Amino acid sequence: MSVMRFTGANGREAMRQVRAALGDDALILANRHTEAGVEILAQADQAAPPRRAPAAAPVPDRSIPSPAAPAGEGDAFQAMSAQLLKEMQDMRALLSRARAAPSPPDDCRQRLARWLAEAGFGEAIAEELLAGLPEELEAADDESRQAWLVRQLAARLAVLDDEQALLERGGILALVGPTGVGKTTTTAKLAARYVMRHGPGQVALVTTDGFRIGAHEQLRIYAELLDIPMHALDAEQPLDALLSRLADKRFVIIDTVGMSQRDRGIIAQVARLRGGPVRLALLLNAASQPETLEEVITNYRQAAHASGASLDDCVISKHDEAGRTGPLLDALMRHGLRLLFVAHGQRVPEDLMVADAADLVHQALATRRATPAPVPAASSGARGLLGEGRRVSVILDELRRRLTGFTALEAAWALSALPPSLQGERLDALLDRAHDAAAGMLWMPRARVRGHDWSSPDLLLDDRGGWAAMP
Repeated sequence: MSVMRFTGANGREAMRQVRAALGDDALILANRHTEAGVEILAQADQAAPPRRAPAAAPVPDRSIPSPAAPAGEGDAFQAMSAQLLKEMQDMRALLSRARAAPSPPDDCRQRLARWLAEAGFGEAIAEELLAGLPEELEAADDESRQAWLVRQLAARLAVLDDEQALLERGGILALVGPTGVGKTTTTAKLAARYVMRHGPGQVALVTTDGFRIGAHEQLRIYAELLDIPMHALDAEQPLDALLSRLADKRFVIIDTVGMSQRDRGIIAQVARLRGGPVRLALLLNAASQPETLEEVITNYRQAAHASGASLDDCVISKHDEAGRTGPLLDALMRHGLRLLFVAHGQRVPEDLMVADAADLVHQALATRRATPAPVPAASSGARGLLGEGRRVSVILDELRRRLTGFTALEAAWALSALPPSLQGERLDALLDRAHDAAAGMLWMPRARVRGHDWSSPDLLLDDRGGWAAMP
């Protein structure tokens, strides 16, 4: 499409000629003031066919300079127009190549990495697993790939090997954790499992929760139903004296007071439990946010270490309330915690089961959520738009900095991502703000070319929707 020259007594008259000949989508390449008025170089947008020009419309420019301007000035004006046109054509070709670029193949490694990310597993676990990816999985089907993934993840999740051995060994087990994770109910479930196997004569319950109203009564009701003793300790009462009176019991379960992972009192609480041969188990809410789980595990283990104790076992509660369990399993693997039991309801003792690593991993992979997949390195280089993304980013930043109203234009583009029912309302609000802010939109700052009396396009959109030249 050749460049056309339009001359009018003023900018409005010249723009009227442009619209009449090339339509509303015409590309303005340059403008200048001459003795005859305002002269504009324009070209029809290739995306829209130009209008058929009337008989009196200007004819295409044949590189003949305007008689009102010196020959040298016309040549410079034409050269600048050609340069602007070439840059716009290059950008259009760049965008066309990006749209036409084929999607990269989804190989086995990328597919497994996406599965892990959608299930909630972190990058550290994913990199560790995929580093040993066997070559034969490249030609395998998705079922075989997932089976391999389940085996690898299950091997990294430490679980209780033998429940019977744990119960027969007995000892003193203290459940610790934040408020509301279900320590009292889990304490009753563990006691019930022991009673079902060994009877009520060798087990006792202890609670140190003197803060919650009715906490003692709740555990006491469970103890009466199981026909086992229950003892309550005040905050100032030492643990050693009570444990000495329970020396004839093979299994003692301590229900501790719930404390926030950010409470400095957890160090004193763990230090108090260290008064006897007490094993600690951290109770974790499966429905917690990944950041909360990370903070609970880190702070409670640090408190145990500061008190000279160890915290290597855990119990999962509220498994039935969790949308995804991948983040929880990821945290257990990274911190090396051994998972003893999984609680999935309020019934005592039915809703408590021994942890099964393969079953938990399978459930985690079955509850994947679609997330934006990271762009592979092989497809983000110089093959497409992102390969030249730095250039595009610089152009956009420059447009935001130099063009008044460009951010409003971007906000209008973003409306396409909204539901159709909201687009009209949001667009009306944008138009109202734009109308109140200014009478028009500046498309390009005025920048005169040295040695000449013309400048780059410098136009305003007036309040009637038409083009107006800047004075």
